[in-house]
Amino acid sequence: MPIAYSPGLARFEDVCGPEEAEAFLDWVRSDPRPRVDLSPGASPHAALLQVLLAARPDLATPPDDPFLAAILADLPVSPDPDGSAAAPPPSPTSNRALVS
Repeated sequence: MPIAYSPGLARFEDVCGPEEAEAFLDWVRSDPRPRVDLSPGASPHAALLQVLLAARPDLATPPDDPFLAAILADLPVSPDPDGSAAAPPPSPTSNRALVS
């Protein structure tokens, strides 16, 4: 599966197609503190990006792709379970530059 679900964490591991969006939305809605790991190599479809932007789950691991990082720059980055903060995404201060 391109998205691996566990309590509190969804890990995007591969190319994630639009068919994954409904299950991902259901998971985000059902988890009290959803966190998302956009592991290196994860490639979410625009439908999943829309869910991320609308639902605003915490990012456990921001994307390493600069374009995705810019799109998701406004999402909160949550601390890892061990208490250390995840690195902030390498992005501009706002994603408005992408839509101008």
